[in-house]
Amino acid sequence: MYEKYETDLSWKYVKDITRELSKPVIVIGGWAVYFLVNDKFKEFFGKDYLGSKDLDLGYELKGNLKKSNFYRDMEYLKKQGFRALGFRLMQEFHTETKERLDSEKAKRIPSSFIHHIYIDMIVDKIPEDFRKVFGFTPIDEPLVNLALKNNVNMDSFIIPAPEVMLAMKLNSVLGRDKEHKRMKDVCDIFALLYCGNIDLNKFYKIYDGDKARRIIEELDLKSASELLNTDEEIIKKILESV
Repeated sequence: MYEKYETDLSWKYVKDITRELSKPVIVIGGWAVYFLVNDKFKEFFGKDYLGSKDLDLGYELKGNLKKSNFYRDMEYLKKQGFRALGFRLMQEFHTETKERLDSEKAKRIPSSFIHHIYIDMIVDKIPEDFRKVFGFTPIDEPLVNLALKNNVNMDSFIIPAPEVMLAMKLNSVLGRDKEHKRMKDVCDIFALLYCGNIDLNKFYKIYDGDKARRIIEELDLKSASELLNTDEEIIKKILESV
């Protein structure tokens, strides 16, 4: 799905940037799934699970927005060279030298030598004055606050417990506007169920089982099976276990 240099560069940046952000740093999305499933996935399939080229961060918003971790981290990332593109932050890197590129340098380099890292800062809820303070409307995911109570410690950051991460993926998969994003979500849902030590009893306490099954019935499994080089029937059987 992604070139190795893309995920390697992204992973390096995940390690570096999470040391500098406001604590607790909550990593969600594709990298969180990778950390939850990779050991067992590698044991079962003889290879690492799919990495990610983007970084999704979760934030609980309460009180004065200008004193929030969200505000502090956004200002820090902008000072590091990330540029705002709507609700996303983006930084360009040279694919060979791994050099961070400002907008002027990027204009002088062929696009085939430019790699983009995107950071999505995702909130648990959107306060009424959010757009007035930040100038955009963010992605919201109400389950972010559960990650503060149900998580796995990764030293410089935390990731949601597998049951919470599965619920987040089910929330996002059908709303994806890009095919490759939806396909990755399907892979992530399968990997979490197969390799993520999911406790279904815990999962049903935070997510409606009937809703989960309705979502799963709508998923296109063929592309995911090709991407993972795994029999479609195996994926189907695992997903139907919910």
